[in-house]
Amino acid sequence: MQIPLFYKLLPILFGLLGFLFGLGCYLAEHGSLQNHNHLFYWSILFLVQTSAGFIIGLLIKRLYYAAYTDGLTGLWNYSYFYRAISSLHRSSGSCCLFCLDLDNFKHINDTQGHPAGDKVLCKVSDILRQNSRDVDIVARLGGDEFSLLLPNTSLEKALEVAGHIRQEVASQFRETTISIGIGVSCPEASADQLISLADQALYQAKNNKNRICHLTFAECSSSPLK
Repeated sequence: MQIPLFYKLLPILFGLLGFLFGLGCYLAEHGSLQNHNHLFYWSILFLVQTSAGFIIGLLIKRLYYAAYTDGLTGLWNYSYFYRAISSLHRSSGSCCLFCLDLDNFKHINDTQGHPAGDKVLCKVSDILRQNSRDVDIVARLGGDEFSLLLPNTSLEKALEVAGHIRQEVASQFRETTISIGIGVSCPEASADQLISLADQALYQAKNNKNRICHLTFAECSSSPLK
């Protein structure tokens, strides 16, 4: 997961603004400084302004992160995912979108309790992170539904990644497996159409569970996506 560079640099930028403001105030009053105590107080104010700028930038960065991440797993949430897919889909030559859903997850919550279910969700999140690149977008859409967007990725590579994810989930848990639907983009398709395509592929995979299904727009040409 990547935080946009602007938000990463906010603490430094705001700290620099505080530094420059303090320096400006000091230079403006430099000629009227009467004694060393006066200089000492200006130095304290200068440090406070610099520190305050850094802290404000850090808080804004954390607020951004909190607004766009899932509180349980630390993955991106649906709001960030939808913004990211709309942006990356326009700029990426080809991309694949995974829609992932845990099989029989409700049974875990019903029989073992929600804390056990939360542990499963966190472990699955770790598996998704381990099988993604820095440029990929991994998100929890809600409940036991996840999404993984792979920019500039062929279907063959996407199927390889999906296979690793499915095998790792099957090996880690006895109570649940994972079904994966893959939508393959094309230049003329919108982000909403790509999401719909991946959803349709996931629906096919869920019919038998613990499967990987993929769809391209050519395969759906007989029933256009809405």
